[in-house]
Amino acid sequence: MNRTDLRLLCGTLAAALLLWGVGALLPRRAGQTVVVSEDGVETRYSLQTDRTVPLSGNRLVIRDGRAFMEWADCPDQICVAHAPIDAAGQSIVCLPHRVIVRIE
Repeated sequence: MNRTDLRLLCGTLAAALLLWGVGALLPRRAGQTVVVSEDGVETRYSLQTDRTVPLSGNRLVIRDGRAFMEWADCPDQICVAHAPIDAAGQSIVCLPHRVIVRIE
């Protein structure tokens, strides 16, 4: 590794840290609606109303302005382990059951 390589590496890391810092400081857009897509069929729910939504093989919970998968019968449990979502553009996906939950 020579000086040019080291400068390039340091410059790339500095640019990445700068972009990450700017992204972390930008305000998130608060979401208002939870859109659930099951096999291409969309259903909308208010993010402001607490409820439990049974889905095919999953259970979605909307509580305190956030949405999360409480339960799933698939083996990988990735959607259950996903952090709750509350900002526009965030999503939870359960591939085995073809369920997509996103915030608008």
